[in-house]
Amino acid sequence: MFWEKYEKERLKRAYRARMSQAISGLEAMDISGLSQVYFAVATEDRELIRSGGRAIGMVMEHMTMKQVIRLSEHFRQYTSMEWSIDWKELDIREKKDWFRSDRDYFWVLALGSFHPNGYYRQACLEEMAGYPGALPFLVLRLNDWVGEVRLAAARAASKRLETCPLDEVFAAMMALDKVKRSGRKDDRTVEHIGEIMGEWLDQEAGSLSVPFVLAMDYEVRKSIYRFLFGGRRRRNLLEVSP
Repeated sequence: MFWEKYEKERLKRAYRARMSQAISGLEAMDISGLSQVYFAVATEDRELIRSGGRAIGMVMEHMTMKQVIRLSEHFRQYTSMEWSIDWKELDIREKKDWFRSDRDYFWVLALGSFHPNGYYRQACLEEMAGYPGALPFLVLRLNDWVGEVRLAAARAASKRLETCPLDEVFAAMMALDKVKRSGRKDDRTVEHIGEIMGEWLDQEAGSLSVPFVLAMDYEVRKSIYRFLFGGRRRRNLLEVSP
């Protein structure tokens, strides 16, 4: 009994040491440990969840949309995501208060929307729908390989579009371009979301300034230009600020 308990404690300490090392690497922007650090959210170790969430947030918040899209395509492929963990039964909402900030929690949810487990992906996208910056991640899931997740993403994206700011719509346009090029989508749903985004941009485009657009990521600007000058009615869409 003593030796069994000793061995369990030894393994626990070793696991925590490896996880702490991976978190330190991620804080130094070594994203190779991103998947390993994500395992922390499945533990009952509040300190690991707190530090792991902070490290994930530090990396995710500095990614361009191009990098986010690439991550959405490959995150599930280069990690087994600890198949011994029952991600279907993990309720991330129960651990919300364990994170350092709401923003760290959001980034954990955003990355979770790329998770290999469909139940967990759906739980993450539904939970993050009310957070600033969620729309691009919701739009990307319109390309999910599970129909139920695509449907949940469509509902969440439509709701998010009711309140999100214009710059969030701009970021989501690049995600929409990616989804339109994919083979795994519901065309009518994608078209509907695109129409809502387009109507909003039509209403707001006249108030845009060149500096506002130029301050955006280059790849996002290309998506905006494709919308503004891609067959829609041409007019004076941009106003140069003095």
